[in-house]
Amino acid sequence: MMELCPQNSATAGGGPEDHLSDLPQHLLLSILSLLPTREAVATSSLSRRWRNAWSSLPSLDLGTELVKAGASSAPKEWAEAVLRLLSFRDAPVLRCRISNALEKCRHDVDRAIGILVDRGVRELGVGSLRVGAYRLPSSLFRCDSIRVLELRGCLLGLPPQGFDGFPRLETLRLVEATFDGGTFDRLVRGSSVLENLVVDGCFGFKKLVVSSPTLRSFDVACNTWEILEIEHAPRLSQSSVSLSFLNPKHTSDLRPLLQGLVRVGRLSLQDDFVWEGVSWKHFPATFSNLKKLAIDANLRKGDDVDVVSWFLENSPNLTELSIMDHPLVSAKRTLDVNHWRTQRPFHCLIHHLAKVEIHFAAEHECIMEFMTFLIENGRALRQITAISLVRQEKTFKLKQSFLDMQKHFPWVRLLFKNFPKLTTVASELVVRLVQGSGPRTGSISQKL
Repeated sequence: MMELCPQNSATAGGGPEDHLSDLPQHLLLSILSLLPTREAVATSSLSRRWRNAWSSLPSLDLGTELVKAGASSAPKEWAEAVLRLLSFRDAPVLRCRISNALEKCRHDVDRAIGILVDRGVRELGVGSLRVGAYRLPSSLFRCDSIRVLELRGCLLGLPPQGFDGFPRLETLRLVEATFDGGTFDRLVRGSSVLENLVVDGCFGFKKLVVSSPTLRSFDVACNTWEILEIEHAPRLSQSSVSLSFLNPKHTSDLRPLLQGLVRVGRLSLQDDFVWEGVSWKHFPATFSNLKKLAIDANLRKGDDVDVVSWFLENSPNLTELSIMDHPLVSAKRTLDVNHWRTQRPFHCLIHHLAKVEIHFAAEHECIMEFMTFLIENGRALRQITAISLVRQEKTFKLKQSFLDMQKHFPWVRLLFKNFPKLTTVASELVVRLVQGSGPRTGSISQKL
């Protein structure tokens, strides 16, 4: 317990002087906001001034740590504590997180959410430790003050009749939530100021259609649906889309997805985004606004390289490219080692692509060929960063390869760094192309 005052301080009556209690209310609340909710409530025993100070906190974190761990009736005890805290205070709760085995005390949790809705909660997070076991109450759908809503592991039923979306909702995060396509559509389409949407590991539907004229950021990951379609989201051009672990079952499903992404300014394709056997030439689309592309691909895998090439070909104004080179597990078609020597340069590489970053966990010839292709044709290129996760004792060959490249191209500046704090010692190689330091003539592949 912190000491409230020095031992030699005294009031006029000779008692200890309580400097903390003399602080202005806003400073007291600032101090309390740094504490977990349980500890903030415990400060009520410090003095009369502190007794009800916590009840004015705008934020409450009502997770499992609210009660002592190990109690056999922890969920019930926790729910009773939540209701006591909420009923004790009259001040609005602007931000609140509720997380526990909610299905074991669902009626109390329903009441707590109803109280928060009535108090005008603006940011609410509800997390069920058991996925799909807790169904959200209908009272949530009448919350017209909510601005940020995060639902984890919860089950969303159909909204009541008359629900037209959350009028002030700006950010919606759905993580391992269960719902059908109709519920999702009413949530997103009806929320007229929604800007940020996250859908991660959700269940309950085969087709997901995203339609929001105000949406600026869309992240989707770890999903098993068959069709993902971005129907209408014109403002994504001002922000970003991140896709990962998507696994469509039919190649025809890619067309509405790609057409919905053509206006984005930043795009991230992570993890298992690649669909083997897809003929990318059959998907005509131009990403005119795309400036930054991050893509996970193995540069030894033919299908992955087709995807990389397709985006470079169809992103004429691309300025930054980041590639995470996956370890090669299996491939129906491995890349011909001479692929990049016969590839014609892309428009973005000649005119706009200035920065390239490549991460790789295994050194292989295809990486060197790709970087050779970039340096040879990158008229606008200013920097290439190669981040290697190869163990330190295996980096000699890698370093020597780039030193050989430097001999043939003096305008390329090489910088090699090790990161000993990483479990697998990583290396960072920065290749800087110094503008105007020499003519770009000849072929790198021939010189090497």
